[in-house]
Amino acid sequence: MLRSLPLPERPEYETLARSFIGLAARIGEPFDPGEVHALLVTIRAFELVDRHVDALACAEARRVAFERVVGVLEGSGDVCEVNLGALLELLAPPPRRRAFVGAMRAFFRHTERLRSTRDPALYLRCVLEEARCAADMTAAVVPSLREPARGRRFVRLAEVANLVDKLHDMRRDHRCGEIAITPNARLHLALGRAFVARAALLAVRAPRPLALVRWGLPFLVPPRVPSRAVAHQRVETAPCRQGIPDRVHVGGARVGPAPRATDLT
Repeated sequence: MLRSLPLPERPEYETLARSFIGLAARIGEPFDPGEVHALLVTIRAFELVDRHVDALACAEARRVAFERVVGVLEGSGDVCEVNLGALLELLAPPPRRRAFVGAMRAFFRHTERLRSTRDPALYLRCVLEEARCAADMTAAVVPSLREPARGRRFVRLAEVANLVDKLHDMRRDHRCGEIAITPNARLHLALGRAFVARAALLAVRAPRPLALVRWGLPFLVPPRVPSRAVAHQRVETAPCRQGIPDRVHVGGARVGPAPRATDLT
């Protein structure tokens, strides 16, 4: 099933997932083979969908592209520009599918608010809500992450990871026009304080705090190539209703038709 999904163009997604699987084994909470498989299928699908939707500069075009993805996952649509076969097999049980799609819809709403807000408090709240939704999507397909104590730690870990990602990428995202807020000292301080508070709580409650800290420290170093910049090419679509391209280009490769202008009315 995993081989039916293309290799990620932004490998940091899968690198983090595989590293997390190794961490779980070291702290005495290993995933079974089925859960490892589910984690890797989910992270590849997440990277593929995120890259596809994020490539569109127009909010309405992103909404249409996202709804096409959701339609395929819900079984109500059959047109989608990304290969979701492996994820569809994973989401075959209806309760699992409903939980995953519900969290995915919430994730998209928070991401769009994060893009447009200029309020530091709302930006921080969206960063944390994004993380919680990503954790909920993952827990929908990995049963052990629904256990209360482990689930709470996983949500906290997702929050810490997303805060680090934003601290690394905010300036680049602003330069590229992906977020409206100015990444000034006040915003960096707000995210930094949230990171310290959550990272400390996570370490205190981890089964093996030192193993967790040793695992997490390398991720604090900003990557030489900012995450999401590798093989990433945005499609300029403004004005939204007149400028939708015939094809969406991601990483220099054609991946399918973009939403037509008639789809946006």
